[in-house]
Amino acid sequence: MKENQINTKNEQNIKYIIISVLALVLLALGAAMQVKSAVGLSPWDALTATISELTGLKFGTASMVSNFLMIALQLLILRRRFKLSYWTQVPIVLGFGYVVNFFLYKILQFNLDQYWFRIIFFVVGNNLAALANSFLVTIDTIIMPPEGFSSAVAKVSDFEFSKVRFSLDLVSVAFCLMSTLLMSTTLQIREGTIIGIFIYNISLRLYMKLIGPRLKKVKE
Repeated sequence: MKENQINTKNEQNIKYIIISVLALVLLALGAAMQVKSAVGLSPWDALTATISELTGLKFGTASMVSNFLMIALQLLILRRRFKLSYWTQVPIVLGFGYVVNFFLYKILQFNLDQYWFRIIFFVVGNNLAALANSFLVTIDTIIMPPEGFSSAVAKVSDFEFSKVRFSLDLVSVAFCLMSTLLMSTTLQIREGTIIGIFIYNISLRLYMKLIGPRLKKVKE
C-alpha cells in the first residue's frame, strides 16, 4: 500500500515537471513574440527590454539579470526563511532566458513590416503567455522571481502581495520612462502595454475556466 502511494506520488511529480516545462517553453515563445512585435510590452518585460538595450545583452540574457536580482533581494529579505524550494527559481530563470533567446534570435527571424500584423502577432503572443500561466497557476509548482520577490516583501511587511506586485510594475514603468527621457532608449510602454493588460487578464480567466478543471485532475 505504501509502495503504491510512493509510485503514485512519483508519477504525479513527473506530470508536474512535464507540464511545467512545456508551460515555460510556451511562456518563452509568447514573450519572444511580444518583443518581436515592437508595439509595447508589459511593465516587467519593458524593464527587461530597456536593460537589454542599455547593456547590449540579448533580451533573454537581460531577463536572467533582472530575475536574478529579484532572487538576490528575496535572499536579503527572507534570510533564514528562504526555503530550499525557492532555489528552483535559478534553473527556471536560466532555462527561460535561453529559450526566449532561441525563439527571438533563431526562430523569429523575419520582418513584421505592416503595423496591423505586428498587433496580431502581439495579441497571439500575449494569449500564449496567458495560456502558459494558466497551466503554471493551476499546477502551482513554479513561482517566477518577480512574484517570489513580491511574496517575500508581503511576508515581512503589512503590505498585500497584489499591492507589492503592482508597485513593482510601477517602478518598472518609471525606470523605462526615465531611461527614455535621459538616455533616449526605445519607449517600451506603448499601445501594446495597454492592449496586453486587457487581453491578458481576459484570456487568463478564460483559460483558467476551460483548462483549470482538467489540470486539477492531474493533482488528484
